[in-house]
Amino acid sequence: DIIYTGIRTQIRKKMVIEIILAVIGIVLLFLFYMGVFKKIEFKISKLPSGDIIYTEYQGAYEKVGDEFTKMHGTLTKAGIIKEGDGCHPLGIYYDDPGKVDKTKCRAVIGNYVKRAIVVETFVKENPDFKLASVDEVKTIATSFPYRNWISFILGTIKVYPAFEKAFKGEFKEYCSDEEDSKESMIEVYKPKEIIFSFPVSSGKTSYYLTTKSI
Repeated sequence: DIIYTGIRTQIRKKMVIEIILAVIGIVLLFLFYMGVFKKIEFKISKLPSGDIIYTEYQGAYEKVGDEFTKMHGTLTKAGIIKEGDGCHPLGIYYDDPGKVDKTKCRAVIGNYVKRAIVVETFVKENPDFKLASVDEVKTIATSFPYRNWISFILGTIKVYPAFEKAFKGEFKEYCSDEEDSKESMIEVYKPKEIIFSFPVSSGKTSYYLTTKSI
């Protein structure tokens, strides 16, 4: 009996160890899948030109997700955007929450659109929305995989500190000593990835939209 008890104890210990290792393996695979271990690398890129429909936002950046959801529902219902049309949503974030009061942080909640009469009519009838045409702009960019809503948090945690480091290193030439030198961050939300871009055309890193006359 003592021998069998010892064997059972050893088997239980082995099973517990195997379960723990399996759980650790699953967690690591999940973290890898989510991009936690992704190396953030930057390159000179371009933000594509196009028409953007947008609303202006001021407040805590943590709440912009609700605004995007609301905008997507409104534009879909109006027939302005459709699934698979290649018109991606984007956000332009103008302030650093670490330096600016969260309630005063400014952003643009937007979506690329294909210019059409329906878009112009919608903007005329909905004054909260504006239409702008943007030119192609040179950027320093990187990407982060999009898996689910957690990707927005992980992307911010990994990318923004890396950008700060990059501006002090290999891309130092694009960063001035002005207070607003790294003011604008543009995020384009694609089905499988989030594109993070800092505009650097003409030595400027601020990216303001100019409303288009209709």
